[in-house]
Formats: sequence, C-alpha cells, structure tokens
Amino acid sequence: MKRPTHLSWQSMDWTRPFEFETICNFTTQLNGYSRRQPFVWEIRLTPEKASHLIGADSIDLRFLKEMMTAHNPVRFEKTKRAKVTSAYNIILSKNHYALKTKEVDNLVRSFLSQSGTLKRNEEIVLQLIVGKSSSPKPILKELGNPDATFWQKVTGNIPPLSSDSKALIREKLHHSQFQVSLRLGIRADNKAREIQILKSVLASLRILERAGSKFHAKPTSAEKLNHGHLPWHFQTILSSIELASLFLLPAGDAQYRGVSSLSPKTILPPIGFSQNTKRLFGYSLEKSPRFIGIPAREGLSHTWLLGGTGSGKSTAMLNLILADTHDGRSAVVIDPKATLVSDILERLPKERDSDVVILDPSQAGQAVSINPFDLVKFGVPAELVADILLGVFQEIFEESWGIYTQDILSHSFHTLAKVDGSTLLDLPKLLTNKAFRHDLLKTISDPFLLDFWQGYDTLSDSARQTMIAPVLNKFRSVLLRPALRAVLGQSSGKFPLKDIFDKPRLLLVPLNKGLIGAENAKFIGAILLGCLYQLTLLRAKETVRKPVFIYIDEVADYLKLPVPLEDALSMSRSLGVGYILANQFSKQFPKSLRESIYANCHNQIIFGLSMNEAKELAGLVPELSAEDFYKLPPFQVYVKVPIVKNTFKWLSAKTLPAPPAFRKKDEIYGESFKRYGSTFNEEAPTKNITKPLSGIGRKKKEVSDEVN
Repeated sequence: MKRPTHLSWQSMDWTRPFEFETICNFTTQLNGYSRRQPFVWEIRLTPEKASHLIGADSIDLRFLKEMMTAHNPVRFEKTKRAKVTSAYNIILSKNHYALKTKEVDNLVRSFLSQSGTLKRNEEIVLQLIVGKSSSPKPILKELGNPDATFWQKVTGNIPPLSSDSKALIREKLHHSQFQVSLRLGIRADNKAREIQILKSVLASLRILERAGSKFHAKPTSAEKLNHGHLPWHFQTILSSIELASLFLLPAGDAQYRGVSSLSPKTILPPIGFSQNTKRLFGYSLEKSPRFIGIPAREGLSHTWLLGGTGSGKSTAMLNLILADTHDGRSAVVIDPKATLVSDILERLPKERDSDVVILDPSQAGQAVSINPFDLVKFGVPAELVADILLGVFQEIFEESWGIYTQDILSHSFHTLAKVDGSTLLDLPKLLTNKAFRHDLLKTISDPFLLDFWQGYDTLSDSARQTMIAPVLNKFRSVLLRPALRAVLGQSSGKFPLKDIFDKPRLLLVPLNKGLIGAENAKFIGAILLGCLYQLTLLRAKETVRKPVFIYIDEVADYLKLPVPLEDALSMSRSLGVGYILANQFSKQFPKSLRESIYANCHNQIIFGLSMNEAKELAGLVPELSAEDFYKLPPFQVYVKVPIVKNTFKWLSAKTLPAPPAFRKKDEIYGESFKRYGSTFNEEAPTKNITKPLSGIGRKKKEVSDEVN
C-alpha cells in the first residue's frame, strides 16, 4: 500500500439522525476501495464540543467523501488542527478476539461526555490510522489457538480453544479486517491533569473489552499525531464493525454531550451558498459561521418574523433597518412600543439625519402631519381616497357601524376629497355645521353629492344625530388629543407622504398604545398604511422604482386596514415595495391572511414558538418538526432565505446582536420636527360641535345644527 506524501484535512458533520448500521455499511464498502492509501480519522474533544476530522490524500479524500455521502448526508469543511502536547499509542492486546460492539452506544456516550469535563485550552484527540483491508475468508472448522506460547507450539502441547473463544474469533473473522493504529493526544496544563484524562479515555475504550482483549497506552511522540505521520507497522487488526464503533459517531436519536441535539435540528447552508454581505441579520451555525442576510432585491418578496415576546424579533428588524439606512434606501417603520424607533435613532448614521421624518402622535408642539386628502394632488382619484377612509372608519369603529352611517360617511369623504385643503378635522363640521357645509358645497359640481346633501338638510336634528352619533362620537375621542389633531388637521404639511417613494426618506412612526390609546394607534396606523398602499399603486406608471421597505412590528394590531393585507402583499412586490411583518402568534391572523403570508412572504425568520404554534408551522415545513420550533433557544432561528436567485431554503441561524448605540435620540427628534414638522394653529370649535351628538336619557329639546 502506498503512503500519502501529504494529507488534506476536512471536518465531517454527519447529519443526524442516522443508525449505527449506516456506519457499518460505510466501513464494509470501504474494504472494496482497495487502491486507496492509508487515511486518518480523528475524534477531537474540546470543552462541550466534539468534532470529527478526516485526513487523506486529495484523490482518496474525494472518493471517501463520495462513499460517506452515499450512505448519509455529510457536510465537509476545510479545517485547521490544533496541536497536542503529549501522545500515546493505544494498543489492543489479543486483537484476534471480537470486541463488544453491542456496547457501541455506551462507548460513544462515555467518550463524548468527556467534552463536558474539559477545562479551557484542554483537548482530547483519538486518532485512527486506517491501513489496508482484507475481505472475509472462509472460516476453518478447527481453529488454532492464537494465544499459544512459543514453548507450547514447540512441544506441541497447544491447549484447545474454549467454545467461547472460538465464537469470538469466528465473530471477528465474519467481517472485513482492517489494519489500524490508534493514538491518543492530550493537551493539558500539567502532567497530573494529563494522566487523569488518559485514565478517563482508557476507561471509555475498555467498555469494548472482553476475553483478554485489553486496551493499554504507551507514550509516543506528540509530533507523530500532530503531523498525522503514518506508522511503518500497524499494531491492531479491527473488523469492519469494530472500526465503525471506534469512529465514535453519534448514531441514533439520543442526546450526546458535545453534539448538537436533534431538537432543534441544525440545518447548515448548502455547499454552494454564498455569504451575503447586504442587509445582514444573522449567521449560520457552522464551525466557520457565514453571515446571513436578505438582499434588497429578494427583500421585495416580503419578510415575516414570528416569535414570542423577548425572542429577538425587534433586534433582527433593527439590523435590517440599519442596513437600509446605510445603503440610502427609503423605509417606513411602524412601532407599537416606540422602543424600536429609539434604538434606530441611537444608531443612525449621521449622513441620514436630514432624511429622518418622525411622525409621533404623542408629541405636542411642532408635528409631522398626514392628510389623506393630499393623495388627490399626487394622482389618486378622489373616489379611492374616500374608499380608503371609509374602510378605515368601518374597520376601526365597526361596533358603531350601520347602513345609515356608511351612507353618510361615504358621501362625506367623497365631498371632502373633492375640496382642496380639506382635512379629517373638517368631518364633524361638515356633518354638524350647516353654514360650513353650505360654504363647502359651493365648490362641488357633482349632482349626486349635491342631491344627497340636500336630502340630508331636510332631516330632523334627531334623525341626523341618530345616524351620525355612534361613529362621530368615537372619532371625537381621537380629536380630544391635541397631538392627534395636529397630525390629522394640517391641510399641507412640510412632508408629503409621496416623498417616501421619490426621495430617500426614513419615516419613523412610534405608536405607543400606552401614550395615545390602543384605538388611536390603530386609527393612525390604518390611515398611514392605506395611504402608502395607494401611493404604491401609482408606481405602476414609473419605469424606475427604487426599493422601499415598510416595517410593521406587531402587525396583528393593524389588520383592520382599508385594503386587505393579502392584496398589499401580492401587489406590492412587483412595484418595488417590500413588507417586513413581525408578530407573536400566527393565529392572530385569520386563515386567509395566514395562507397569504405563507405564500407571499418568501423570507421567513422564525424564533422559538409555543407547541401549538410549532405544530401548525411544522405542517408547512417538511424539514422540521414541531419540537424543533418549540425548543429553539432565544436568538436562535430557522430562516427561509434566498440561496441562489429565486430559490429560498430553510437554514439554522443565530441573530446578530444590536450594534452599540452612539447617539442620543433627542437631538434627532428636534431636528426632524424642525425640518418636517409644523405648528398647528387650530381654531376654537364652534358651539354646536362641542355639544354631545347624542344624549343619555330623555331629551327635553332638540338641538339645531345651525350656527348661532
């Protein structure tokens, strides 16, 4: 057998679970590869980690890898080997007897468990040099006694073999035979610790001993092990099943120390996976981790983050948002807790300061405003603007909705959308102030609208109040907050919403429910998202569309949109707008929306889930079980990301931590309000607007809607 002049080393990661029989099949086939040179198999233990390495001639290595992967998926990576400080030859006496290979599970568990006892900078290396092999030969009926001494052979007084000894020899000869040399390498701080480790390893190996076959150690040069020197004489003969046992691979579905558990299953990137450098949020679980990201082009296929509170969703979103800020892209961030917005501002590149627009409904004074009726100026038909607002009011105030309410509000929004300079604050005046209404209608030429308002004027005050009071009273609760009036009441602010699509802008929208109320937060969020969707549709006319990303944390809070989220996902991708949605439970969505998210969000980042959630998601991911999703530790995820163009695969990953903060958010807040905010100068409401629209109990007198 030739001796290789140079060994190529690679690490091996056998995809679990696999059976011990699989390893035996590999060693049996290995015997058939007769033209190979000796190769080296190593098991290396470091604190809480077990690694398997193979060193061989480069040509042999290719065939050995093909042979292994034919029996079980195995991942190979180039690797570097650390040096040990001392080494021993492991010698097996009377190796013509079969070892107790039925104890292989105990052997592997005992040996690998020593990774848990190692201290920092300590290492154990069991090295097997596998030489030539021979196929099983016919077994003679009468076996000689291999334990006979020289004198017994000379005198012819050879004792007969016991029946047990014959059975053990026949058991060994039943399999292919391999010439093997075993070495043990140790790196420890002192001799006493080295001896302690040596005794522990020998105790593990002795699990296989029987019938006089004993493992013992003899010191040798550490350089022989470090350089993988091949011996001139192989001291041990092992059968194929014994060799498979001493490969010490973690077969079965049991948990082994130093080996990744089966749950959660580890899915490593395929060989052809190229490391992403854009929009990074995590890294793979390989021995040499690679960054994982969602490039902007693939990001337009939408992203879904699912996981409970504290799992790390916001940190993953933060890294994606910061990547967009560094690359000069436009982004919208809707944050129901306001903490994500603060984290962004504290890490924002200074060159993007002038692009930051903060729409904060909890801040009084100078405010950034949104006016849905401004969409008409950008080319959105007035009828569509009216439909957006009608949808928002119907979804947010559904408990107070009726057919008369819908009819009146539909005509109201159509009217306001056709009048330049209208705002939502004009709605109560339009419905309750006859003089204001008549003045507004002077600019309306639509006969259907004019006919409706003529009929509205003929209604009695009590009839009008019955129809408009339920929803209008709800809307008045929004108007009670000065900051919300400032956001909704400016006819033309400094920040046109269409700038998101035309210029590099970062629109940050903190909607803290504790500060502005849950219903108000949903109301503002729904109006904003409805407007953004209509502006997205206008991009159909554009030939060049720069990517825009809309981030919605706790998206379940904003399901009551004027446009179904399913439609927004399916339409926006082709128009250069990508949604990044995060929520805690998939069952927060109705079934149709869940199916739409599964189908349209090609990028998915899944954190640890409850068992009920895990069972539902596992039904959609054949590679993973419910237990895999359930047992994910914090900040570890399963991600579905692009591997190559238009091909998305599931991988295991850990999310990157948030980069350190280096700024104070208050200074950016002030600059943003100064640049894009306006001071809202509101007029005092007229007398009849301040009165309740519907009283409690018996009315003594009807209230006219005319201004005194």
